[in-house]
Amino acid sequence: MILRTERGDRHLCRAAFRNYEFLMRRLWALGYVPEVHLPAIEAFINTYGCLERSYWFPAEPNVAFLRHVVSQEVPPDLRPNAMVLLECLLQLAQEDGQPLFCY
Repeated sequence: MILRTERGDRHLCRAAFRNYEFLMRRLWALGYVPEVHLPAIEAFINTYGCLERSYWFPAEPNVAFLRHVVSQEVPPDLRPNAMVLLECLLQLAQEDGQPLFCY
């Protein structure tokens, strides 16, 4: 068991906060606004968590395919928020060097 000192805890907290600020600046640059998009995320998950019809997803879904799915399934008034969230997810996955989906 490793015990951290109070100083070490403060260092970890500062590092976590800096990472959070850096992440939020990147997301804000893509149009993400927490007050708007956090409730939108909840609504999208509650509404679209399981689509009524299944899609055939290519082995590696590309951006154009994902945008097409959003444009077909999300009502027009909700599309702008859905597209911002999609762009944020795509950007984060790209920066992490990870795929958006794991099979």
